[in-house]
Amino acid sequence: QLEKSEPVEDLKLRMRALLEDAVRTGEFDRAVQAVIDDQADSPQTVDATKARIRDALAAGKAKGALEELKAKGKVPKSTAEAPAAEAIAFAWCFSANREALNVESGLAEEIVFGNLDRSRLELPMLLSGACDGADETFGEMAIAHKHRLVHFLGPGDEEWASVKAKETQKHAFEHVKKELLEDGIVSEAFDKAGERRVLGSQRTPDWKTRVAEMAARRNFLQVRRADAVYVVGWRLERGKDQFTGRCDIDASETPALDVGGGTGWSCQWYVDRFTDGGEDPALCKLFFFDDAGPPWARKDPASEGRWNRWNVTSKTWEVLEEDPPKPFGLYAGIGATRLSSRAESAIRSLYRDVAAAKETEKEVSKRPAKGEEARTVDEEVIHLRGVFGRDACIVCILGGASFHQAESEELVKALASRLASAMGSKVKFLTGGMPGVQETFAKHCGDGSRVWNLLPVGQSSGYGRGTDINGGADLEERKAIFGL
Repeated sequence: QLEKSEPVEDLKLRMRALLEDAVRTGEFDRAVQAVIDDQADSPQTVDATKARIRDALAAGKAKGALEELKAKGKVPKSTAEAPAAEAIAFAWCFSANREALNVESGLAEEIVFGNLDRSRLELPMLLSGACDGADETFGEMAIAHKHRLVHFLGPGDEEWASVKAKETQKHAFEHVKKELLEDGIVSEAFDKAGERRVLGSQRTPDWKTRVAEMAARRNFLQVRRADAVYVVGWRLERGKDQFTGRCDIDASETPALDVGGGTGWSCQWYVDRFTDGGEDPALCKLFFFDDAGPPWARKDPASEGRWNRWNVTSKTWEVLEEDPPKPFGLYAGIGATRLSSRAESAIRSLYRDVAAAKETEKEVSKRPAKGEEARTVDEEVIHLRGVFGRDACIVCILGGASFHQAESEELVKALASRLASAMGSKVKFLTGGMPGVQETFAKHCGDGSRVWNLLPVGQSSGYGRGTDINGGADLEERKAIFGL
């Protein structure tokens, strides 16, 4: 690699990707077995060999771990296989694959006991829980953007890990012992959060058991030392209990930090760091996307479908005008196990390079809509997204060029009117400039300020309502753009 002058960090990232693939396909086990097969005088199983490597690494002797693997081995008979087998085994010893080597086995303990050495961590690093929905989506994005990933799992938690996490993120699973999760520090944090969440009539003799069924203590590890916490979930309606979100209670018994489900406890553990004379409240970075998922969730027009930030002092949500800062440092990404498409998009957009996206839009917008240097279909989509606004919700209107029943026309008029009044300012209605359904919709959608009519270059709708915008050299390209 020195001949290629490849940066060490790039090499490490590439090697890690190859190693994770080797684990998934079983190539690592086969490589270890190839070395073991040549140890005729001291045969060992694959698991036993990996266990010896783990033991050596746990003692901080990475070089010794390699020697453990090669101690009594001879040069494999097949010289063609030898370099590959030993290279994979060697690289594995120095990789950060926690599943087989548990290199960062002390991370959970360091987080709990407060002696976390950040200098040895490869940041940014995501801490999560491998569940369906938010956890697996945050994990997917972290890997795609070369962030380190750790999913904390307590006893029995792997059973509930998502299929996607098990298939593509299992290398990031870190199993935490029951003794650590029941340590006095964790229990004290549990009780403190309970004082703020389990109030009044909800504080029955079995409240701790009920909480245990909804909020895994391992979640405490995700937020105890996090620089920022990104959450996607739903809010409790005032006057509803914190266990289910559906049972009636006195309104004063609904917790101030009203994130529902087990996710609410993770948020509480994080926020508690900044109360009672703890850390500076101004440093609290709890970002919450209100997906308002279940039917019983609170539907607040101010927060729903948007990112919000918790104000520790006022104990309220403050609506953000744009996405929170891109994930950084040691951060947690957690939330509901069921996500709407808007919630999934919200997570993915967090990792987008906003500055680069703006530059791309700027460059594309400079290119003409027609001629030799005309924008391609994909570039046209980028251009239109820039025109509408990156956070706009585009509602496309389709339908026949004529009506066969009078009731159908009246229905379209009613839908247009109701949608215009019911949907927020970020919603844009896009027609294809066609007669019939689309024209009728455009003419009855409020004042037409949110209606856009997409037509091929050189054509106009003739609606007299909405804004005509051109995209595509002909009808087929316009259809393709409309679909994207």
